[in-house]
Amino acid sequence: MIRSNLLNFIVTLLFIGMWLSIGSDPEDFLFIFFNEKSVFKNIFEMSWGDFINLSRSLFPSICLIVCLFIIINFKIHRKHYNYIYILLSIQFIQLITTILSNGTIVSEFEILIDHIGRYHWIISSLSTILIFMIASKLENFGKEKLFYISIVFLSFIVIFFSYKIIKDFFNFEINFSNVPVYNLNVWRDSAFFFNHEIPRITGLSRSILFLLIILIFIQYKSDKYFKITKNLLIIFLGSLIFLFQSKFAVILLMILYTFYFFNYKNKFEGFSKIIILIVLQITLFLLISNYKFYLIDHNYKNNYKITENFINKEKFILQLDNDSFIRESANNVPDKNEKKRNFAEKHLRKINNIDFLNLDFLDHILLSGRVGLWLDSIDFIKERPILGYGSMSDRIIVNQKRLVSESKLILNPISNAFLYSLLSGGIFCLILLILFFITIRKKYLNIFNFSSLNKYQHKIGILILLVISMRVLVENSFMLFGIDFILLLNSLYLTEKK
Repeated sequence: MIRSNLLNFIVTLLFIGMWLSIGSDPEDFLFIFFNEKSVFKNIFEMSWGDFINLSRSLFPSICLIVCLFIIINFKIHRKHYNYIYILLSIQFIQLITTILSNGTIVSEFEILIDHIGRYHWIISSLSTILIFMIASKLENFGKEKLFYISIVFLSFIVIFFSYKIIKDFFNFEINFSNVPVYNLNVWRDSAFFFNHEIPRITGLSRSILFLLIILIFIQYKSDKYFKITKNLLIIFLGSLIFLFQSKFAVILLMILYTFYFFNYKNKFEGFSKIIILIVLQITLFLLISNYKFYLIDHNYKNNYKITENFINKEKFILQLDNDSFIRESANNVPDKNEKKRNFAEKHLRKINNIDFLNLDFLDHILLSGRVGLWLDSIDFIKERPILGYGSMSDRIIVNQKRLVSESKLILNPISNAFLYSLLSGGIFCLILLILFFITIRKKYLNIFNFSSLNKYQHKIGILILLVISMRVLVENSFMLFGIDFILLLNSLYLTEKK
């Protein structure tokens, strides 16, 4: 073990920097090299916002260099957990396959700046892994410290971006269609922060769920003010999940409450509290949603106007999106002569008319059309089963029709970590991903004696691992750098006995 206050400070700063770099775009620093002007002129002429984005996108590379220097200098590359070496190997395979992806179908749709940018996510993941490797070798650096930093950033993300989305929900210039939060126009100007897209509803719901896990099981004080504040926050955050209507997040919320129930020694008390929580959360969700429609019906509906040109533009986007992955709302434009809408039309996300006896219904209701994406990827996997197409290649492979269009459209990820591993790194990457889950299998066994776990950090770590492990079925999750990846590493170390 290494005793160094300076290293403790450096690791803390590096970890904070990696949180700040989430959502950064490599193009924010690559453009200075591809612009006709000189590099220094490009830097000095940029705005403060662009400079912040430049710093965020550069930080993972700087972090990687610093971490490698520390590891080599202090010789701390040995005796780490096996799952750490597996995660490192996954990133190295993706690095190799990205280099070798030139000449594939991916390179037909990307320019040089985009290809270079794909390495950004690999570098970010490697940097984060190295931070945890260094932290584990510091004598006076508790594994909980990085976890508490994550809680701070997770709280900010949930509070700030939930506020922005709810504000847009009540903004009649944005939510012109009077639709549920889930169906807000993804191209609205306020859906960007520092010129980058804010988290989508599904991603934000995931963050809320993680924060709920932490709030439910964290132990700080036993006084009544802490408990009251904690319960009020749980009610509010739960109502946001119902308001945002990410289907998988709602399912995971019910699973979370199941563990909450088994955590109680008095089962009747636990069951009663969970029922009360759910009722209060749904009630608050309906109050927020109904208040919006109250304002519409009494103050704005007869006076609100929308230009025909903008409506046509929204409908054009809908027509291009044959698979209903972009959920816009132009078809729900309010009309003062329209009949009153029923409960589902007012408060629930739009569901297309699909035959209930058809398998497509199950795909649409539970998987939001992901099965179509998965099936489309099979042919490409067959073409390069050994090497794959490199990091982030799924955005190109499953979105070719949208790439050839000049319209601004969402490029959907493959939304399955196992298929993504095949597309990005081939069969070897998939084997490593499966091996990773086999390696951490003992951690999942703690689920069966969950109530007997003594440390609340251990309980939180187990549940976050469980949520992430379920998310890999419907999202790329920790196969790409982001919140899932950081919290995965947090949870892995939290659940270690030593």
